[in-house]
Amino acid sequence: MKLSLNAAAKHYKISKSTLSEALNSGRLSAAKDARGRWQIDPSEMDRVFPLNTSERTKHRNPNTEANPKNHHEIEALNAKVAMLEQMVEAEQARNEDLRADRDEWRKQAQTLAITQERPAAPTTRTGFLARLFG
Repeated sequence: MKLSLNAAAKHYKISKSTLSEALNSGRLSAAKDARGRWQIDPSEMDRVFPLNTSERTKHRNPNTEANPKNHHEIEALNAKVAMLEQMVEAEQARNEDLRADRDEWRKQAQTLAITQERPAAPTTRTGFLARLFG
C-alpha cells in the first residue's frame, strides 16, 4: 500500500517539507497519481528514512499486536488473499494459452489468405484440331 505525502510524514514522524525536499532532489523516489499527489512506497521510505526495529514493528503491525481478537479475521483475510493470488495466476496462465492459440490461428488464416491470393494457372480450352496440330 502506497503512502501519501501527509501519511508518510505522520507515519515516519518527518516534516512534509523534508519529504518534499527528498522527493525533489531525487533522494527519495515516488510516483504521482492521476490527481498529481505523491504515492510513496513504504520500502522506499525505509531506505531513505530508516526506523529502528522497535518503531518498525510498532508502526508496521499495530493491529495484530494491540488487538489479538482480530487475529482470526486477519488469518481468514490472508487465506482469501492467497486464494485470490492463485486465481490470478491461473487466469494469467489461461490468458497466455489463449494468446498462443490466437497467434496460431492468425498464422493459419494468413497462410490460407496468401494461398488463395495466388492467381490460378490459366486454363484455356483448345479444340481438337488445335491440340492435334499444336
